[in-house]
Amino acid sequence: MAHSREGLFSLAGFSRVSSPMKPEPRPSSDPVAGLCAECAHARRIESHRRSVFYLCCRSMSDPSFAKYPRLPVLACSGFEPPALPSFTNDH
Repeated sequence: MAHSREGLFSLAGFSRVSSPMKPEPRPSSDPVAGLCAECAHARRIESHRRSVFYLCCRSMSDPSFAKYPRLPVLACSGFEPPALPSFTNDH
């Protein structure tokens, strides 16, 4: 069965518009999501019905992490805060 590249993206649940590994911008904190709202490895997913889920990108390489963890996540061994932008002083 042959699939186009676009078809493979849609089968995997990704679109060309948003990168599967890059978290989308989100509010500074979401108490309903717990740690996932601030994790560098989480991607906020909103369904067409406006339901919000958090995809754990660590689950792609480590099966011990749930793809869509039960919220709120209060403790997680894989939690990492988002990286701060680095500024260079080039004059």
